[in-house]
Amino acid sequence: MFKKLFLGLLLILAAIAAWFAYQWYFTNDNFMRQINLVPGDAVYVLQTDEPVKNWKKFTGSKLWQHFKQHPKFADIARSADAIDQFFDANNNLLGSIGSRDFTLSAHVTKFNDYDFLFIIDLSKASKISLLKNNIENVFSNLGYRVTTRKYKDETIYEMKDGASKETLYISLVANQAVCSYYGLLIERAIDEKEITAIAKHNKFIEVEQKTSDGGLARLFINYQNSNNFLRCYLGNLNGWVSDISSTLEFSGLNMQLDDEDIDISGYTNLRDSTDGYLKALLQSGKGNVGAYEILPARTASYTSLGCDNFQTFYDNLVRVFSENKSAYNEFETGINKIEKLLKINLKNNFYSWMGDEVVLSQNQSYGLSTVPEYIITIHTKNIDDATKNLQFIEDQIRKRTPAKFQKTNYKGHDIHYLEVKGLFSAMLGKFFNKIEKPYYTVINDYVCFSNTPETIIALIDDYENKNTMGNDEQFKTFMKRCSNKATVFYYVNGTRYFNSMLQELKGDARASAQQNKKFITCFRHSAFELIADGAIFETKMYSDFEPPAEESETQENIPVAMYEKDTLTETERFYIEQFQSGSINEDYDNGKPRVRAETKDGVKDGKYREYYEDGSLKVKGNYSQGKKDGRWRYYDETGKLLRKENYREGTLRE
Repeated sequence: MFKKLFLGLLLILAAIAAWFAYQWYFTNDNFMRQINLVPGDAVYVLQTDEPVKNWKKFTGSKLWQHFKQHPKFADIARSADAIDQFFDANNNLLGSIGSRDFTLSAHVTKFNDYDFLFIIDLSKASKISLLKNNIENVFSNLGYRVTTRKYKDETIYEMKDGASKETLYISLVANQAVCSYYGLLIERAIDEKEITAIAKHNKFIEVEQKTSDGGLARLFINYQNSNNFLRCYLGNLNGWVSDISSTLEFSGLNMQLDDEDIDISGYTNLRDSTDGYLKALLQSGKGNVGAYEILPARTASYTSLGCDNFQTFYDNLVRVFSENKSAYNEFETGINKIEKLLKINLKNNFYSWMGDEVVLSQNQSYGLSTVPEYIITIHTKNIDDATKNLQFIEDQIRKRTPAKFQKTNYKGHDIHYLEVKGLFSAMLGKFFNKIEKPYYTVINDYVCFSNTPETIIALIDDYENKNTMGNDEQFKTFMKRCSNKATVFYYVNGTRYFNSMLQELKGDARASAQQNKKFITCFRHSAFELIADGAIFETKMYSDFEPPAEESETQENIPVAMYEKDTLTETERFYIEQFQSGSINEDYDNGKPRVRAETKDGVKDGKYREYYEDGSLKVKGNYSQGKKDGRWRYYDETGKLLRKENYREGTLRE
């Protein structure tokens, strides 16, 4: 697919260069804008008025030099090098077309496949018949078999490559050369002359008028068609991706690139029919981006929702949902279920003390946790008011169910437990359903929630040891490029995100990720911002490109479970004593046991059992005061005994 893109561009430029060799000079009539020929099912549209100059800038960047090493980019790299050589060899000829509008659009052509439409402005083209009379000769001389056919009074030229059997289609419409390797796209472009679905769409016009030019290119994203396009890469989409694309309409973005940094800025609007959380946020302003000051430096991803205040957001949310009966019923059902169950009022007992930022973050895990570490962090207007209301909710839970957990204190921070399911997804949407029945603690004027006490304990450790994002010098430098206030702010650290992702992958998927590691981790810091600006979002994207160091310098930090260690740290002892009730119980994602171990005074003491993912026994033995003791047996997945070992006070005996 991408090979076609680059070869197509090369051939089109060759044809146009040959055309300009005739040194045409015409008057400027019969003008048509390129966007008028882009079919309405375009996923994205890329525009530049300096195709030659900007192409050279892109292929000369460190970013491209890094990515061309990827095996799947081999064909692209060869084609790109061929275009570079063509540019160098035809420098004088191409000077006449260097400043010329060029548009590329992407279209899904069938399930899990897509193709491109190229449009090049021929500018003074009222006497285009000379080109039409010579185009067959131009491509015949390039080794193509040329045929023609008519479609709605326009001629479509079909240039077939005898070697590859691929066909390039070209039509000269008004002052534009329209080209594609997918013939139906040419017909749809000709149809679009009368329809102009994108060009006349009021939402597109809105972002187009606000999108500046002068950078590498202008990029327009049409979210209505994005789901089918993303399936070409991601297979089945998760609900959050689908929800976002069904909420947004268009983005208009200006792209800037240097060797190491990518900056994209522009605007994004919402669909008129939008009835979700994002629309309510747009109407609720923006909030400070600041929770990173207390979150771990090992944070892999950070998604912040901000607004003037969350009580206003709640009122806007109710109003937005009330415009759609089915959406409102779903929203009301979720809220009422929790309120009736606990006899609380979410607006008074939750939204009332929330400040201007709510964050969902994921950590690069290590130490205690053997599952993905997610944290929801809420900035409070008044921490005393927050703790008072949370205590009230906790008391209401105890009235419904006998308390199974009493609060405990770790390094001066109380750790609490709320045994209530669906709280955050009801309040903030499905994106926050990763946290259910949370443990929580207070740090400064933030309340931090997580599914597991291990994550809360590690969070406190990192904060007390000043291992926070706010103390990370690289992160602080990157954040100087970002806004202090945003409605939606998303940050990802490529290296840490890769390690977190690797923790959840297995088999071929894990092997594939390992092979692509340097193409994921090369984006050390990336951020995406939506900032409420009236009825539209100002949109910004930033990325720091940094080719990764040699593997020996960037060893992945994959978490090590407690039961794999011979000794326990003070933190691990606290966790076992307070949360494991004299035992270590680790499970696989499928619910089957991974490890069962008895403990005493915070150390392993007694029976130890380790299992395969299907539930079959893997290791059987005993500990005595934290040391292996007695006979240990090791089994394969079929139950066959592999070996026996004898220990005395932790020492392997012959």
